[in-house]
Amino acid sequence: MFNNVFRHSENDDRVDIPNYPAITLINHCFNKGVQSGAIIGLFTIPLLAYKRKISIKDAWKKSMTIAPVLGGIFVPSLLIGKDVMGDLTDDGVDDRAYRIVHNEGQNKVDKYSIIGACSGAIFGVLIGGGYIAAASTGVALSVIYYSAEKSKLVKFNLRE
Repeated sequence: MFNNVFRHSENDDRVDIPNYPAITLINHCFNKGVQSGAIIGLFTIPLLAYKRKISIKDAWKKSMTIAPVLGGIFVPSLLIGKDVMGDLTDDGVDDRAYRIVHNEGQNKVDKYSIIGACSGAIFGVLIGGGYIAAASTGVALSVIYYSAEKSKLVKFNLRE
């Protein structure tokens, strides 16, 4: 996979395939790692506060600063492990990158998480500190909101 990072395979006749399919796949794995790490971090705050005998605010800052970073490192490393084991082919990477780019739900949850991260960071600056933890919290809450929206638990439509 990483030998042909900057070009897609010659066997693929799709003209709308990403120019850099391996980078598209790595970016996707990084985003999913950060998103899942942020969600896990959100749910570990009470446990961390209880175990370490610290305030919820301190547990929130620690958990929401570290968990998304760990997720952003762990999930792409699984992709690298798959490549080392020989499970990834150039055609497979091209196909996966094509499907990632053309998946409306995937694109929507990524947009939600970016908006959540920016909103959270601004909120963190306004409350005075913890903007990284607040950005991570924004990512987690936006992904949870997207999931609830997709499951039809909530409905938000500006046109109605």
